[in-house]
Amino acid sequence: MKILVITGKLAFSAVEKAVSERPDVDILEVNSDVASLITPSAVIRSWESSPLRARHYDLALVSGFSKMNYTRAADVLGFPVFRGPKQAADLPLAADLPFSAFSEEIPADIVLAQAKKEAAAKLLSDYEKQIEDPAFSDSRIITVRNGTPVLSSPSASSPLSVSSSSHVSSPLSASPSSRVSSFPACRIGGPCRMKVLAEIVDACSLSRDSLASQIRHFVRSGADMIDLGIAPDVSSDDVYETVLYACFVSPVPVSADTILPEQISAALKAGAGLILSLTPENAAEVRKLAGDACFGKTFVVLPSSETRAARTDAEKETVSPDPRVSGRVQSLEKALADASRIFSDMNVGLIADPVLDPALLGLSDSLAGYRLFRKNNPEIPVLFGAGNVTELFDADSVGMNALLAALADDAGAAVLFTPEGGAKTKGSVAELRRASEMVLLGKIRKTMPKDTGYDLLILKEKREKTGILPEQLASVSASVSASVSENITVRRPSTGKKPWKPDPAGNFLIGLLRGRDLAEAFGAALPDDPDEIFITAIHRTIPRRAVIGEKTHSGSENNDDVKVTVFIG
Repeated sequence: MKILVITGKLAFSAVEKAVSERPDVDILEVNSDVASLITPSAVIRSWESSPLRARHYDLALVSGFSKMNYTRAADVLGFPVFRGPKQAADLPLAADLPFSAFSEEIPADIVLAQAKKEAAAKLLSDYEKQIEDPAFSDSRIITVRNGTPVLSSPSASSPLSVSSSSHVSSPLSASPSSRVSSFPACRIGGPCRMKVLAEIVDACSLSRDSLASQIRHFVRSGADMIDLGIAPDVSSDDVYETVLYACFVSPVPVSADTILPEQISAALKAGAGLILSLTPENAAEVRKLAGDACFGKTFVVLPSSETRAARTDAEKETVSPDPRVSGRVQSLEKALADASRIFSDMNVGLIADPVLDPALLGLSDSLAGYRLFRKNNPEIPVLFGAGNVTELFDADSVGMNALLAALADDAGAAVLFTPEGGAKTKGSVAELRRASEMVLLGKIRKTMPKDTGYDLLILKEKREKTGILPEQLASVSASVSASVSENITVRRPSTGKKPWKPDPAGNFLIGLLRGRDLAEAFGAALPDDPDEIFITAIHRTIPRRAVIGEKTHSGSENNDDVKVTVFIG
């Protein structure tokens, strides 16, 4: 397919560089500075005087920023004119799109991104449908499923009578034969995508409405299971009622996060499908207290308490590898063996937690422990406590969670565990879910987690956007000014103030420059605070370098008609 890219003078060099290795793409430079402001008439004039007329093209691409209708130009050219990408750097990707993907209204990069995202979603959906199908068998897979509550007290049914949840169909109302299959389930381990376990901190202290709201938030964010954090001083009755209610409203399996046997027993009897955690110290007591409520449930198993402690400063000075790594792994393996023996008649599932230590407290050594455990026990699913790192590191969680998910996969993890305990980690559940999907897409395609159609680029982008150079400011400003009608009047809604009018001397163009270019363009004497630089530069430059025909546009401190807010991303 032969493509003609139509662009202006300012973008020509960027476009030329972007398509330099594409023999199937030619460039028509129109006598106009700004590509997005090229008119159909300008296209026709440039085309009729260009030697490119002698060549055959299947389509033409104009700037993705353009809002104009090029139907008349397409009639003259003899082939359709579609909107290309907004950035020249995306032209090679757009050129690989099929003809049917281009649009006269939607920029090609948006079409491309949407197509890649839809393809990624379908690939994941098809894969997970296959893996989640009960007919699919793999000895490494464990199914976490809530169980039938043991209604052992008069108050046990009270949480189910909350009016805010009356629209939910309770599994307790189902016939006994259908109850088990009606409870939400989650398959983990083996070839399954790493599942996200989201912790609700201090769940028993929340009102029923708040608890339901938190559950809904985490499920919408992509949580595969909900973990209820339980404080040590909470009574068994409160644990029971909280877990019972959570199991009732949650569409995904519910976990109880405690190591106290009485609380674990209450949670199991309330129907919790997963327990965090069994330890060498509590396993026998849990079996004794919970009895048959343990049947079919899943337990996360920890090593002994003395091996779970993070490394001290003195221990960090020891030779690598840290002896504690092998000791912790050995303790975990023994704890798993003991749990298998204690619950041998209960058909339980066991998940190992080698314990991820925070940064500066043995993080790399604990990762080595994960690798060692995985090497010795490839069949046992592993929990990876990403929140241990993100909650204790004052940094944006997005990149940290992406990297932690990749490290977790390298370590053979089946479950990614995180709370959202503070403002800095809000969104961690969604971030880990997306990261787990990106990792799985990379594994399916046998590529890196790059260009998968999914990403975690929140504040940055894959390709640098072309800015406005200082030497281009004058010509761009003139082009923009010429394209705007002088007779437009914009009225503000019900403010009682005067109508705003475009300046008869022209429009101001505010562009984003690098720091060095900014200093050169506007003078070096700028504030140290980056949040003040742009407004200061604009206010200094307008009266010094520009002609102002409308005094309200001067940006003076006494001007109440103009308020400017600048957001620095």
